[in-house]
Amino acid sequence: MGNPGGLGNLSSQKEVHQTSDESLKEVGYIYTTFPYDPIHNWNIKNFGPLSIPKKGDTIPINKENFTIYKKLIEDETKGELSIKGNVVYLDSQKLDHYVFTTNYYFVVGDNGLDSQDSRYWGMLPEYCIVGLVTHIWSSIDPQTSTYRADRILKKVR
Repeated sequence: MGNPGGLGNLSSQKEVHQTSDESLKEVGYIYTTFPYDPIHNWNIKNFGPLSIPKKGDTIPINKENFTIYKKLIEDETKGELSIKGNVVYLDSQKLDHYVFTTNYYFVVGDNGLDSQDSRYWGMLPEYCIVGLVTHIWSSIDPQTSTYRADRILKKVR
Protein backbone atom coordinates (compact mmCIF):
# COMPACT_ATOMS: atom_id res chain seq x y z
CA MET A 1 0.00 0.00 0.00
CA GLY A 2 1.29 3.48 -0.79
CA ASN A 3 4.30 4.53 -2.81
CA PRO A 4 7.74 4.82 -1.19
CA GLY A 5 9.00 7.16 -3.92
CA GLY A 6 7.80 10.53 -5.11
CA LEU A 7 4.94 10.91 -7.53
CA GLY A 8 3.87 13.86 -9.64
CA ASN A 9 5.44 17.28 -9.96
CA LEU A 10 8.06 17.11 -7.21
CA SER A 11 9.27 20.69 -7.70
CA SER A 12 5.72 21.97 -7.27
CA GLN A 13 5.28 19.85 -4.14
CA LYS A 14 8.53 21.25 -2.76
CA GLU A 15 7.27 24.77 -3.44
CA VAL A 16 4.07 24.06 -1.47
CA HIS A 17 6.09 22.59 1.40
CA GLN A 18 8.49 25.55 1.54
CA THR A 19 5.77 28.23 1.42
CA SER A 20 4.75 29.38 4.88
CA ASP A 21 1.16 28.84 6.01
CA GLU A 22 0.77 32.59 6.45
CA SER A 23 1.96 33.29 2.89
CA LEU A 24 -0.44 30.73 1.45
CA LYS A 25 -3.37 32.28 3.27
CA GLU A 26 -2.25 35.86 2.54
CA VAL A 27 -1.93 35.31 -1.22
CA GLY A 28 -5.40 33.78 -1.27
CA TYR A 29 -4.59 30.17 -2.06
CA ILE A 30 -7.16 27.73 -0.80
CA TYR A 31 -5.58 26.39 2.37
CA THR A 32 -8.13 23.95 3.81
CA THR A 33 -8.91 20.81 1.85
CA PHE A 34 -11.18 17.79 1.53
CA PRO A 35 -12.92 16.46 3.63
CA TYR A 36 -13.42 19.86 5.33
CA ASP A 37 -14.10 18.56 8.81
CA PRO A 38 -12.63 19.29 12.25
CA ILE A 39 -11.75 15.62 12.83
CA HIS A 40 -9.18 15.61 10.02
CA ASN A 41 -8.44 19.33 9.69
CA TRP A 42 -6.37 18.64 6.56
CA ASN A 43 -4.81 21.43 4.53
CA ILE A 44 -2.70 21.90 1.42
CA LYS A 45 0.50 21.22 3.40
CA ASN A 46 -0.75 18.54 5.78
CA PHE A 47 -2.98 16.14 3.87
CA GLY A 48 -3.81 12.54 4.71
CA PRO A 49 -3.12 9.73 5.05
CA LEU A 50 -5.97 8.81 2.75
CA SER A 51 -6.92 5.31 1.65
CA ILE A 52 -8.22 5.29 -1.95
CA PRO A 53 -10.77 2.46 -2.32
CA LYS A 54 -10.90 0.03 -5.19
CA LYS A 55 -13.71 -2.31 -6.17
CA GLY A 56 -14.10 -5.01 -3.53
CA ASP A 57 -12.34 -3.09 -0.72
CA THR A 58 -14.12 -3.26 2.64
CA ILE A 59 -13.75 -0.41 5.09
CA PRO A 60 -15.18 0.12 8.55
CA ILE A 61 -17.62 3.02 8.65
CA ASN A 62 -17.26 5.18 11.71
CA LYS A 63 -17.22 8.77 12.91
CA GLU A 64 -13.56 9.20 11.83
CA ASN A 65 -14.03 8.26 8.16
CA PHE A 66 -17.69 9.25 7.71
CA THR A 67 -16.97 12.52 5.87
CA ILE A 68 -14.21 10.98 3.74
CA TYR A 69 -16.39 8.24 2.22
CA LYS A 70 -19.91 9.72 2.56
CA LYS A 71 -20.15 11.07 -0.99
CA LEU A 72 -18.73 7.85 -2.52
CA ILE A 73 -21.10 5.56 -0.63
CA GLU A 74 -24.13 7.72 -1.38
CA ASP A 75 -23.21 7.77 -5.06
CA GLU A 76 -22.80 3.98 -5.21
CA THR A 77 -25.94 3.13 -3.22
CA LYS A 78 -28.16 6.08 -4.20
CA GLY A 79 -28.94 6.17 -0.46
CA GLU A 80 -28.39 8.75 2.27
CA LEU A 81 -25.59 8.34 4.79
CA SER A 82 -26.16 9.94 8.18
CA ILE A 83 -24.58 9.82 11.60
CA LYS A 84 -26.27 9.97 14.98
CA GLY A 85 -23.84 10.04 17.87
CA ASN A 86 -21.25 7.43 16.92
CA VAL A 87 -23.61 5.30 14.79
CA VAL A 88 -23.66 5.57 11.00
CA TYR A 89 -26.81 4.80 8.99
CA LEU A 90 -27.41 4.19 5.30
CA ASP A 91 -30.99 5.35 4.93
CA SER A 92 -32.48 3.77 8.10
CA GLN A 93 -30.11 0.75 8.30
CA LYS A 94 -27.15 0.77 10.69
CA LEU A 95 -23.88 0.58 8.73
CA ASP A 96 -20.65 -0.58 10.35
CA HIS A 97 -18.71 -1.45 7.17
CA TYR A 98 -19.00 -0.95 3.43
CA VAL A 99 -17.77 -2.89 0.38
CA PHE A 100 -17.00 -0.62 -2.58
CA THR A 101 -18.33 -1.51 -6.02
CA THR A 102 -16.22 1.01 -7.95
CA ASN A 103 -12.54 1.90 -8.36
CA TYR A 104 -11.55 5.42 -7.30
CA TYR A 105 -8.65 7.69 -8.15
CA PHE A 106 -6.96 10.63 -6.48
CA VAL A 107 -6.13 13.13 -9.21
CA VAL A 108 -3.90 16.18 -8.92
CA GLY A 109 -2.90 19.00 -11.21
CA ASP A 110 0.69 19.88 -12.01
CA ASN A 111 0.56 23.23 -10.18
CA GLY A 112 0.52 22.32 -6.49
CA LEU A 113 -0.35 25.81 -5.34
CA ASP A 114 -3.13 26.45 -7.83
CA SER A 115 -4.90 23.28 -8.98
CA GLN A 116 -8.52 22.50 -8.19
CA ASP A 117 -8.14 18.75 -7.82
CA SER A 118 -8.87 15.82 -5.49
CA ARG A 119 -7.35 17.71 -2.58
CA TYR A 120 -10.45 19.93 -2.76
CA TRP A 121 -13.27 17.79 -4.16
CA GLY A 122 -12.30 14.25 -3.15
CA MET A 123 -11.84 11.02 -5.05
CA LEU A 124 -12.85 10.47 -8.67
CA PRO A 125 -14.91 7.38 -9.57
CA GLU A 126 -13.47 5.37 -12.45
CA TYR A 127 -16.66 5.76 -14.52
CA CYS A 128 -15.95 9.51 -14.74
CA ILE A 129 -12.66 8.92 -16.57
CA VAL A 130 -13.36 9.29 -20.27
CA GLY A 131 -9.85 9.08 -21.69
CA LEU A 132 -6.13 9.30 -21.13
CA VAL A 133 -3.95 12.28 -21.92
CA THR A 134 -1.26 11.56 -24.51
CA HIS A 135 -0.30 15.00 -25.82
CA ILE A 136 -0.51 18.67 -24.85
CA TRP A 137 -3.05 20.21 -27.19
CA SER A 138 -2.37 23.85 -26.37
CA SER A 139 -0.29 25.76 -23.83
CA ILE A 140 -0.62 29.41 -22.85
CA ASP A 141 1.73 31.17 -20.45
CA PRO A 142 -0.44 32.51 -17.59
CA GLN A 143 1.81 35.55 -17.07
CA THR A 144 2.04 36.74 -20.67
CA SER A 145 -1.05 35.13 -22.23
CA THR A 146 1.11 34.01 -25.16
CA TYR A 147 1.24 30.54 -26.68
CA ARG A 148 4.14 28.32 -25.63
CA ALA A 149 4.93 26.75 -29.00
CA ASP A 150 7.58 24.46 -27.52
CA ARG A 151 4.85 22.67 -25.49
CA ILE A 152 2.14 22.35 -28.16
CA LEU A 153 1.63 18.70 -29.20
CA LYS A 154 4.39 17.59 -26.82
CA LYS A 155 3.95 13.99 -25.69
CA VAL A 156 2.87 13.51 -22.08
CA ARG A 157 4.62 10.73 -20.17
